[in-house]
Amino acid sequence: MSNLMQMRVIEAVIFLVYFVVLVWVLRRRDPLALGAIVAGTLCFVFDWAWCARSFFNATFNPDLIPIPGISVQGLFYPVAVAPAWGLAFGLPAVLLAQAGDWLDRRFGVLSWVLIWLVGGVGMTLAENLLTGVLGIYTYHQKPEFLLGTVPWSNILLSGNLMLLSYLFFRSMQTWAALPGGVGFALHNTLARKGLVMGALPIWGAFVIAYVIQLFWYGAVDPWVESGRPF
Repeated sequence: MSNLMQMRVIEAVIFLVYFVVLVWVLRRRDPLALGAIVAGTLCFVFDWAWCARSFFNATFNPDLIPIPGISVQGLFYPVAVAPAWGLAFGLPAVLLAQAGDWLDRRFGVLSWVLIWLVGGVGMTLAENLLTGVLGIYTYHQKPEFLLGTVPWSNILLSGNLMLLSYLFFRSMQTWAALPGGVGFALHNTLARKGLVMGALPIWGAFVIAYVIQLFWYGAVDPWVESGRPF
Protein backbone atom coordinates (compact mmCIF):
# COMPACT_ATOMS: atom_id res chain seq x y z
CA MET A 1 0.00 0.00 0.00
CA SER A 2 1.36 3.41 -0.96
CA ASN A 3 1.90 6.09 1.67
CA LEU A 4 -0.89 8.18 0.17
CA MET A 5 -3.38 5.31 0.33
CA GLN A 6 -2.30 4.46 3.87
CA MET A 7 -2.97 8.04 5.00
CA ARG A 8 -6.41 7.96 3.35
CA VAL A 9 -7.29 4.74 5.16
CA ILE A 10 -6.14 6.19 8.48
CA GLU A 11 -8.17 9.36 7.89
CA ALA A 12 -11.25 7.32 6.98
CA VAL A 13 -10.96 5.21 10.14
CA ILE A 14 -10.60 8.29 12.36
CA PHE A 15 -13.63 9.98 10.84
CA LEU A 16 -15.70 6.79 11.00
CA VAL A 17 -14.96 6.25 14.69
CA TYR A 18 -15.60 9.93 15.39
CA PHE A 19 -18.96 9.74 13.60
CA VAL A 20 -19.97 6.68 15.64
CA VAL A 21 -19.04 8.48 18.87
CA LEU A 22 -21.03 11.57 17.87
CA VAL A 23 -24.08 9.45 17.10
CA TRP A 24 -23.73 7.76 20.49
CA VAL A 25 -23.51 11.13 22.28
CA LEU A 26 -26.41 12.64 20.33
CA ARG A 27 -28.63 9.64 21.10
CA ARG A 28 -27.88 10.14 24.80
CA ARG A 29 -29.03 13.78 24.50
CA ASP A 30 -26.24 14.73 26.90
CA PRO A 31 -24.87 18.25 26.26
CA LEU A 32 -22.08 17.77 28.81
CA ALA A 33 -20.70 14.82 26.86
CA LEU A 34 -21.04 16.64 23.54
CA GLY A 35 -19.29 19.67 25.02
CA ALA A 36 -16.36 17.47 26.08
CA ILE A 37 -16.04 15.80 22.67
CA VAL A 38 -16.22 19.10 20.78
CA ALA A 39 -13.77 20.72 23.21
CA GLY A 40 -11.32 17.87 22.74
CA THR A 41 -11.62 18.28 18.98
CA LEU A 42 -10.92 22.01 19.16
CA CYS A 43 -7.79 21.28 21.21
CA PHE A 44 -5.98 20.86 17.90
CA VAL A 45 -5.17 24.55 18.36
CA PHE A 46 -2.99 23.55 21.32
CA ASP A 47 -1.29 20.95 19.18
CA TRP A 48 -0.62 23.54 16.48
CA ALA A 49 1.36 25.48 19.08
CA TRP A 50 2.90 22.34 20.62
CA CYS A 51 4.37 21.21 17.29
CA ALA A 52 6.60 24.32 17.20
CA ARG A 53 10.41 24.10 17.19
CA SER A 54 10.51 25.20 20.83
CA PHE A 55 8.14 22.48 22.07
CA PHE A 56 7.51 19.14 20.30
CA ASN A 57 9.34 20.16 17.10
CA ALA A 58 7.03 17.83 15.17
CA THR A 59 5.98 17.57 11.53
CA PHE A 60 3.07 15.76 9.89
CA ASN A 61 3.03 13.34 7.00
CA PRO A 62 2.70 15.54 3.87
CA ASP A 63 0.09 13.18 2.36
CA LEU A 64 -2.47 14.00 5.07
CA ILE A 65 -5.32 16.28 4.02
CA PRO A 66 -4.82 19.77 5.55
CA ILE A 67 -7.44 21.93 7.23
CA PRO A 68 -8.35 24.59 4.61
CA GLY A 69 -7.10 28.03 5.56
CA ILE A 70 -4.51 26.88 8.11
CA SER A 71 -1.16 27.17 6.36
CA VAL A 72 1.61 29.31 7.79
CA GLN A 73 5.06 29.54 6.16
CA GLY A 74 4.47 26.25 4.38
CA LEU A 75 3.23 24.35 7.44
CA PHE A 76 -0.27 22.87 7.63
CA TYR A 77 -2.45 21.02 10.11
CA PRO A 78 -4.20 17.77 9.10
CA VAL A 79 -7.98 17.78 9.28
CA ALA A 80 -8.09 14.21 10.67
CA VAL A 81 -5.93 15.02 13.68
CA ALA A 82 -8.58 17.36 15.11
CA PRO A 83 -11.22 14.63 15.64
CA ALA A 84 -8.42 12.35 16.85
CA TRP A 85 -7.89 14.76 19.77
CA GLY A 86 -11.60 14.57 20.57
CA LEU A 87 -11.38 10.78 20.64
CA ALA A 88 -8.14 10.75 22.65
CA PHE A 89 -9.13 13.09 25.48
CA GLY A 90 -12.77 14.20 25.21
CA LEU A 91 -14.21 10.70 24.98
CA PRO A 92 -12.09 9.13 27.76
CA ALA A 93 -13.15 11.88 30.17
CA VAL A 94 -16.80 11.07 29.48
CA LEU A 95 -16.34 7.30 29.79
CA LEU A 96 -14.17 7.49 32.90
CA ALA A 97 -16.64 9.85 34.58
CA GLN A 98 -19.40 7.33 33.90
CA ALA A 99 -17.30 4.71 35.67
CA GLY A 100 -16.24 7.14 38.42
CA ASP A 101 -18.34 5.66 41.23
CA TRP A 102 -17.15 2.15 40.43
CA LEU A 103 -13.54 3.32 40.32
CA ASP A 104 -13.95 4.97 43.71
CA ARG A 105 -15.38 1.82 45.25
CA ARG A 106 -12.83 -0.47 43.67
CA PHE A 107 -9.61 1.56 43.95
CA GLY A 108 -10.29 4.67 46.03
CA VAL A 109 -7.77 7.47 45.51
CA LEU A 110 -5.50 4.93 43.79
CA SER A 111 -7.82 5.23 40.78
CA TRP A 112 -6.25 8.65 40.13
CA VAL A 113 -2.85 7.00 39.80
CA LEU A 114 -4.25 4.33 37.48
CA ILE A 115 -5.92 6.91 35.25
CA TRP A 116 -2.70 8.93 35.12
CA LEU A 117 -0.83 5.79 34.06
CA VAL A 118 -3.44 4.98 31.41
CA GLY A 119 -2.87 8.43 29.96
CA GLY A 120 0.89 8.58 30.35
CA VAL A 121 1.88 5.04 29.44
CA GLY A 122 -1.08 4.17 27.21
CA MET A 123 -0.83 7.29 25.08
CA THR A 124 2.95 6.89 24.76
CA LEU A 125 2.47 3.36 23.43
CA ALA A 126 -0.27 4.57 21.09
CA GLU A 127 1.93 7.41 19.86
CA ASN A 128 4.73 4.97 19.08
CA LEU A 129 2.27 3.19 16.80
CA LEU A 130 1.20 6.47 15.19
CA THR A 131 4.74 7.75 14.69
CA GLY A 132 7.05 4.74 14.39
CA VAL A 133 4.71 2.37 12.52
CA LEU A 134 2.07 4.43 10.72
CA GLY A 135 4.22 7.51 10.16
CA ILE A 136 1.42 10.01 10.71
CA TYR A 137 3.79 12.49 12.33
CA THR A 138 7.39 12.71 13.48
CA TYR A 139 9.06 14.12 16.58
CA HIS A 140 12.40 15.75 15.78
CA GLN A 141 14.27 15.34 19.06
CA LYS A 142 17.60 13.83 20.08
CA PRO A 143 17.58 10.03 20.62
CA GLU A 144 18.26 10.36 24.34
CA PHE A 145 14.99 12.29 24.70
CA LEU A 146 12.93 9.66 22.87
CA LEU A 147 11.24 6.50 24.10
CA GLY A 148 10.97 4.66 20.82
CA THR A 149 9.81 7.41 18.48
CA VAL A 150 8.06 9.55 21.13
CA PRO A 151 9.54 12.03 23.65
CA TRP A 152 9.53 10.34 27.04
CA SER A 153 8.53 13.71 28.51
CA ASN A 154 5.14 13.14 26.87
CA ILE A 155 4.40 10.59 29.59
CA LEU A 156 4.02 13.53 31.97
CA LEU A 157 1.93 15.55 29.52
CA SER A 158 -0.42 12.73 28.52
CA GLY A 159 -0.84 11.52 32.09
CA ASN A 160 -1.72 15.01 33.27
CA LEU A 161 -4.14 15.53 30.39
CA MET A 162 -5.98 12.28 31.06
CA LEU A 163 -6.22 12.69 34.81
CA LEU A 164 -7.12 16.39 34.85
CA SER A 165 -9.73 15.97 32.08
CA TYR A 166 -11.37 13.18 34.09
CA LEU A 167 -11.29 14.99 37.44
CA PHE A 168 -12.55 18.28 36.03
CA PHE A 169 -15.26 16.70 33.89
CA ARG A 170 -16.54 14.49 36.71
CA SER A 171 -16.69 17.49 39.04
CA MET A 172 -18.52 19.50 36.40
CA GLN A 173 -21.14 16.77 36.07
CA THR A 174 -21.88 17.15 39.77
CA TRP A 175 -21.92 20.94 39.69
CA ALA A 176 -24.09 21.13 36.55
CA ALA A 177 -26.69 18.71 38.01
CA LEU A 178 -28.48 18.43 34.67
CA PRO A 179 -31.55 16.23 34.33
CA GLY A 180 -31.39 13.39 31.83
CA GLY A 181 -32.21 13.96 28.17
CA VAL A 182 -31.67 17.73 28.11
CA GLY A 183 -30.83 17.71 24.42
CA PHE A 184 -28.97 20.31 22.41
CA ALA A 185 -31.45 23.07 21.52
CA LEU A 186 -29.50 26.29 21.94
CA HIS A 187 -32.60 28.21 23.06
CA ASN A 188 -32.66 25.90 26.09
CA THR A 189 -30.63 27.38 28.96
CA LEU A 190 -29.85 23.93 30.34
CA ALA A 191 -28.50 22.78 26.96
CA ARG A 192 -26.22 25.80 26.69
CA LYS A 193 -25.11 25.29 30.29
CA GLY A 194 -24.26 21.67 29.57
CA LEU A 195 -22.30 22.40 26.40
CA VAL A 196 -20.19 25.08 28.08
CA MET A 197 -19.67 23.18 31.33
CA GLY A 198 -18.75 20.05 29.37
CA ALA A 199 -16.13 21.90 27.33
CA LEU A 200 -14.40 23.82 30.12
CA PRO A 201 -12.91 20.79 31.93
CA ILE A 202 -11.09 19.66 28.79
CA TRP A 203 -9.77 23.10 27.96
CA GLY A 204 -8.76 23.70 31.58
CA ALA A 205 -6.83 20.43 31.67
CA PHE A 206 -4.98 21.35 28.48
CA VAL A 207 -4.01 24.79 29.75
CA ILE A 208 -2.65 23.44 33.05
CA ALA A 209 -0.79 20.54 31.40
CA TYR A 210 0.67 22.95 28.83
CA VAL A 211 2.00 25.30 31.52
CA ILE A 212 3.66 22.41 33.38
CA GLN A 213 5.28 21.12 30.20
CA LEU A 214 6.61 24.57 29.30
CA PHE A 215 8.90 24.41 32.32
CA TRP A 216 10.34 21.14 31.00
CA TYR A 217 11.10 22.58 27.57
CA GLY A 218 12.51 25.69 29.21
CA ALA A 219 15.06 23.54 31.06
CA VAL A 220 16.28 21.20 28.28
CA ASP A 221 17.59 21.35 24.72
CA PRO A 222 16.18 18.20 23.05
CA TRP A 223 15.70 19.39 19.49
CA VAL A 224 17.26 18.43 16.16
CA GLU A 225 16.72 20.07 12.78
CA SER A 226 13.18 19.51 11.49
CA GLY A 227 12.93 21.96 8.63
CA ARG A 228 10.22 23.89 10.46
CA PRO A 229 10.54 27.68 10.14
CA PHE A 230 8.98 28.17 13.60
